Amino acid sequence: MLLLWAGLTACDPEEKTQSLTYQGFIENIWDFETYPDHFVYKGNTPIIVDFYAKWCGPCRQLLPIMEQMAVAYEGDLKVYKVNVDEETRLAHFFKVEGLPVFFFFSTDGYSQRYTGLPTEAELRQLIEKQIKK
Repeated sequence: MLLLWAGLTACDPEEKTQSLTYQGFIENIWDFETYPDHFVYKGNTPIIVDFYAKWCGPCRQLLPIMEQMAVAYEGDLKVYKVNVDEETRLAHFFKVEGLPVFFFFSTDGYSQRYTGLPTEAELRQLIEKQIKK
């Protein structure tokens, strides 16, 4: 089954993370072309946007952890993934120069950048801290 909606895709029905395109980000998360100086979130739950590349070993290690977090926090958190090789404009806007890197966006406009490969426990702790704000 293929789910395709406004730049958000999930190729596997069991997969809880969604691939995100530049246009999907603009339409569904934050239109930074219109509001470049402040975060205006279009959603109603906190999100993680994970920037990755297929050739990046640590990124391949992080993807299943992100998938676990998407399942564990379903309803409280959404997890998106952005392939930097396919979505260079989005990676450029967020100044992604090293991988893995992900961003946590809260509904109140707070965002935080995380670089590196956290363990599952570390990621869970980061999520718990952010969603309880």
